[in-house]
Amino acid sequence: MLSLTKFISMRVYLDNAATTQIAPEVIDVMLPVLRENFGNPSSAHYYGRNAKALIETSRRSVAKYINCLPSEIIFTSGGTEADNMAINAAISELGVKRIITTRIEHHAVGHTVEALSKEKFADVVYVGIDSKGNVDLNHLEELLKENIPTLVSLMHANNEISTSLPLKKVAQMCRKYGAYFHSDTVQTIGHYPFDLQDLDIDFIVCSAHKFHGPKGIGFLYVNKKTKISSFIHGGSQERGLRGGTENISGIVGLAKAMELSFPVIVGGYDAHLLGKRLSDAKIPVMLMRVHSLPENEDDAIDLPYRLPVLLQEMGVLFCLQNQGDMETMNARNLPFQAGTAMAYGLSEEQAVAARQAGSAIY
Repeated sequence: MLSLTKFISMRVYLDNAATTQIAPEVIDVMLPVLRENFGNPSSAHYYGRNAKALIETSRRSVAKYINCLPSEIIFTSGGTEADNMAINAAISELGVKRIITTRIEHHAVGHTVEALSKEKFADVVYVGIDSKGNVDLNHLEELLKENIPTLVSLMHANNEISTSLPLKKVAQMCRKYGAYFHSDTVQTIGHYPFDLQDLDIDFIVCSAHKFHGPKGIGFLYVNKKTKISSFIHGGSQERGLRGGTENISGIVGLAKAMELSFPVIVGGYDAHLLGKRLSDAKIPVMLMRVHSLPENEDDAIDLPYRLPVLLQEMGVLFCLQNQGDMETMNARNLPFQAGTAMAYGLSEEQAVAARQAGSAIY
């Protein structure tokens, strides 16, 4: 295979599945908050009330874009905290005795359920997945028929292999058998339309830095029918569910990033944006959109921000087939996701080839 080195002459960021560049518009709304809105939102005076107003305005804005109640949004430090909050609350507050998940979840879920299992707080059962990484829904239903108080925790879209879950179908299945349903939606919030009045799910999560917002801020959505109590003890912030002085500038930045993402969600990404950037960098490429292949094609999610990069030379397409090419890409300032896809049955060589590059709107 020909070396990639000669194609790469400048920095092009492709690791948008890991994090995205913060949008200039987000910085613009955050800076005045950092400079001027320094009041504690829990204080009753003018400065505190102004700070509190910014938080609640942002909460209403976020809720509007995913069609839920503002009171169902709990601001957190990001997706990992939100996942931990949902899973632990299901055990401690909702009487869950078993967690059904997969072996290809993000560590925020995978390591959390492993810890709960090790401490004997809950049994963990792994639902089957096929060779493409799709959840075996027939196996899931068989497990749910066992009538054990259960939390199903399945990610909406995989950050490495781009397979997706038919959320509505799984939510309906969980309701049918009386199970709670949590989905790690970190990779799809800000990229995919959510209607939480239509989607009957207990928990979803968000991390702002995945869609051009700031790091260190996210939220947990908790369905109003799902009653939980405090996760972080302290003050009465976030309706008493998460103590601690709020990250005001981060919350404002998250809301702005969500606002910016909405026209993209509705109108779709420019499929040629990444290609133009790489062309400008004198790197010839061909882009392929990634579609997952669930049983019902209507449930497939197009993940245009996560695209395999196929380098083209002399009319021949080839992908990243070995670790040397991967290291060359990163060493020559063209970074992208270096995780593994082997958990769902790929060989080491196939897993290297499957690693994902991600385009973005900035």
